[in-house]
Amino acid sequence: MLELLYHLLIAASLFILTVRITGFSKEVWILIPLLLASLITEGARFFLSDNNFISGFLFAIYTPLEYTILSILYASLIQQKTIRLLIRISILPFIIFSFFTQFQLNGQNYFYKYLDVLIESPLMVTWVIIYFIQLFRDDTTFGFSKRAMFWISAGNLLFFAGSFFSYGVGAYLYNENQIILGDAVMWIERSFNLLLYSTYIIGFLCPTL
Repeated sequence: MLELLYHLLIAASLFILTVRITGFSKEVWILIPLLLASLITEGARFFLSDNNFISGFLFAIYTPLEYTILSILYASLIQQKTIRLLIRISILPFIIFSFFTQFQLNGQNYFYKYLDVLIESPLMVTWVIIYFIQLFRDDTTFGFSKRAMFWISAGNLLFFAGSFFSYGVGAYLYNENQIILGDAVMWIERSFNLLLYSTYIIGFLCPTL
């Protein structure tokens, strides 16, 4: 039931954004391929299982795609030139690092399987916090709560902070052969996924970017 709700939230996010796309500036359009990729990847994992080659391949390439798209988004919104440049410069090294860990180190242990997520998460948390500082500084009337990017960023912040904890602890437990506890921790990650796409839906229903 939780899996069904998760997939419905992703589909609803994609549908609402597509329907309301003309109401947002082009920066947010880049989330369409991200949501589509998420729906395809999670659908493959649901129907084919994690051990299937196709679902495993999609999961391996999803993280670098996610980081690329979200980094481009925040680089277009953050005003400081140095930070924008830093975000853009980080994309290619992260893609190379992610591919290396997924296709060369993945089979060695669970830590390597999730290593790119453990690197991506603090980077994304940093970019989101910088954006929030800019947003709160520019808008002191709390009108930002009516902006799509406030809710999208709030979801990203909570999701990536939770991912760092869940994947880190989960990988450790799996490596220690604590499968039941590892599975329990990874289900916590599912709750952050539900929260992420719920905030996306709220954001896509907001009147402005």
